[in-house]
Amino acid sequence: MYSWFEKKRHRDDKIGYVFFIIAIISAIVIYFYKGKEDSGLYAIPGILTIIAWILSLTTPEDRKNSFRLINPGRDFSFWISRGKSYLKNLEFRKAIKCFDKVIVINPENSEAWYCKGNALIFLGRSEEAILCFDKSLEIHPDVPEVLYKKGIAMGNVGRFEEAIVCFNKVLELDPEKIEAKLSKADALAAMEKYEEALRILEQLLLSRPRYKEAKKLKKVIINKKKKNFG
Repeated sequence: MYSWFEKKRHRDDKIGYVFFIIAIISAIVIYFYKGKEDSGLYAIPGILTIIAWILSLTTPEDRKNSFRLINPGRDFSFWISRGKSYLKNLEFRKAIKCFDKVIVINPENSEAWYCKGNALIFLGRSEEAILCFDKSLEIHPDVPEVLYKKGIAMGNVGRFEEAIVCFNKVLELDPEKIEAKLSKADALAAMEKYEEALRILEQLLLSRPRYKEAKKLKKVIINKKKKNFG
């Protein structure tokens, strides 16, 4: 059994097909009976085809945005929003395609570069992500969230010193960003600077004693320290 939305979609698909067939028949009739005498009439099949396409869209939201899809170059926010939806649904390659559409049209859109970098991190392509974050920061420097994600990407490829530079910059701009403190401690531990990492975590736990991620990381670092130094 189809749900209400599925039934509606199938009904609208049928209507869309009807309009599409009418559009094709109209084009043939105009060609044979009018030829090139009245080229303006050729707009009729085009309009009918667009109507068919709009009716074939699944949701009211898609239909609302259909005219943006016809000319996406004028509305970057639509493609950014769609890309973020794909990110949320873990469809990273589709998300990248959306962000690339914006970048091709407007290479100075820092948000598109940042969002593409996020998607690339999830795909394990952190080196490419770093380039995207660099481009975003080139357009709009000193954005804490972009610097933070760049630090994460740096850590993913073993560039821990550079990652720490990013996290320090984030904390200069936003001293209360606890994720940057946690990630800095993690990067320090990866460099076997256990004491420094533990100091950061202890300070963090003083202000947030229930912060589970900090407690978990502290235990991991203590165990690594014991294993390496006895």
